[in-house]
Amino acid sequence: AFIALSGVSIAGVTTEVVLNKSTIINLKKPIERVSIAKQEIADVLVISPEQLQINGLALGSTTMIVWEKGEKPAFFDVKVIPDINEIEARIKVIAPDDDVTVKYANEHILLSGTVANEQMINKIIAMASAYAKEGTGIKTTRFSAGLTETVETPEFKVLNNIRLKEAQQVML
Repeated sequence: AFIALSGVSIAGVTTEVVLNKSTIINLKKPIERVSIAKQEIADVLVISPEQLQINGLALGSTTMIVWEKGEKPAFFDVKVIPDINEIEARIKVIAPDDDVTVKYANEHILLSGTVANEQMINKIIAMASAYAKEGTGIKTTRFSAGLTETVETPEFKVLNNIRLKEAQQVML
């Protein structure tokens, strides 16, 4: 992906980068300095005096500030997102006859469409969870034989709007 910017100060430009991929930002004036807040989320390389490369390292968001020569700093909201095309391709492999779409919003994978049965919904959610950012987790406390055990199960940010296909009736 390429983003071209003029030499004016810009506040909070949203820039999405796919996890484990890169995007290029073209600037009008030479870069004097660049800073990224969370280097574990994304890193930035100066490719040429007017060009930056942002690499997506982990799901999440961070802020990048770019100082162009003679300009005010430009602020970027860098969001590293999962590869939606890859998720949809993998869904097609496990559910070739079903119609499922994938979107990403606010650190959640959104699944929608229709499938033939409940088992397929569960398979698709499990597969999409592998691409989702882990949430806070669900704590379960078990009591057995006088002992207390607390188990935390990770919660993945996958929202399921998949529905079952309507059953078709055959007239005899």
